[in-house]
Amino acid sequence: MGRIRKKEPLPHLIIPDTSILWCKDKAYVVEPKFDSFWETYSKDFKLDLLVPEVVKGELLFQQSTSAIKSMKKATEEIEEISRITDKKYSHRITEHDVKNNVENRFNKWLKSKKGKIVETPIDKINWYELILGAIWREPPFDFDSKNPDNEKGFRDTLILETVIDICCSEQRQVGIVFLCNDSLLRETAKKKLCQNERFDSYESIDYLESYLKLKKREFEDQFIKSLLRRATEKFFSKDYSNCLYFRENINSKLRDKYKNYFDYPKESESEGLKVWGMSLDTETWEPFNEGTFWVSSAQFVKVESENEYYWTSRVTFVRQYRRRSAYQFARMLYDIQLGQAVDSERVLILPFYITWKAKVTADGRFLNFEFVTDELKNNSFQHPTEEESKIWNLRALEDQKLEGSGTTPTK
Repeated sequence: MGRIRKKEPLPHLIIPDTSILWCKDKAYVVEPKFDSFWETYSKDFKLDLLVPEVVKGELLFQQSTSAIKSMKKATEEIEEISRITDKKYSHRITEHDVKNNVENRFNKWLKSKKGKIVETPIDKINWYELILGAIWREPPFDFDSKNPDNEKGFRDTLILETVIDICCSEQRQVGIVFLCNDSLLRETAKKKLCQNERFDSYESIDYLESYLKLKKREFEDQFIKSLLRRATEKFFSKDYSNCLYFRENINSKLRDKYKNYFDYPKESESEGLKVWGMSLDTETWEPFNEGTFWVSSAQFVKVESENEYYWTSRVTFVRQYRRRSAYQFARMLYDIQLGQAVDSERVLILPFYITWKAKVTADGRFLNFEFVTDELKNNSFQHPTEEESKIWNLRALEDQKLEGSGTTPTK
């Protein structure tokens, strides 16, 4: 396929899933990387932000719950002060105020992005079909591995129905992008909307940014998508033994270079856990699978010389741990004394960023691709959040036995 110069870029509707806007630090309205991305690209590429009603609701619930939990702790501390001083102290914060202020903060943020909330298309949903999907656990419904009789995915299904309705209702010549880090929801959306040429989906902000960087080089959409797909396959493909991942034996290279991080999960524990005494020796934790390497899509970085393209591919090692039975009861008592949730499960997440380069011909062929460097960033060892469980498919990993894990799925 020859290189094709682009036409005037179409406006794009950007629809983020909760997994994209969600931030572990609830002091931020959304993940700061999203704000930075929007500031950089929204004007030049005519991006419009559409937030599904359910996504907003999930974020408000998470942030309000976190704030109310802190409020209740403050109440307990004030009551203790009152008991010690024999004087009645109190604060004026209410749960109602917290929820309102959290929503007002979100609305202010959305207004700053000139974004809109898209209501769930309740009247257009085929509820009979949706109910059958829930009964038979059809994607994005899924089994709850801890309670096999239950299903998960109702909120995801409502988000999916909102995305489908946007695609069906939008009459303008625009691109429609669904940003979603939940592989099950994203792949289901792709399947449902495979006939819609305006629709595309990306697993993260980084990969949408990669697309836009190539767009700046005045390539046509079809060429860009082909380039990104080929880059991903050149780095990793189960059916291509000469891909960089297998040729360079990336798994072994990472395990050797970062051996301490693989063998001692405490190396990735946050300083906060150590400071507040929530950390115990690594020996208190035992893995219940060998771990899984996840390979994400290739991300375009830059062109350094004529036709020499640099790329980054993220390889993430994920392994789940449980407390050893000998420590479980003692830790449970300790956590209860501190008034915090019992920390009985953790997940080790080691994200490696592999930089590589290749000569790219005018018709999109990759020549002389080679490894450049690797870096470990944002590694962690802590109790998994609900969003992390969805992103890394921890529900499925829980069912793996030690002998059967260690595979390398793409993501």
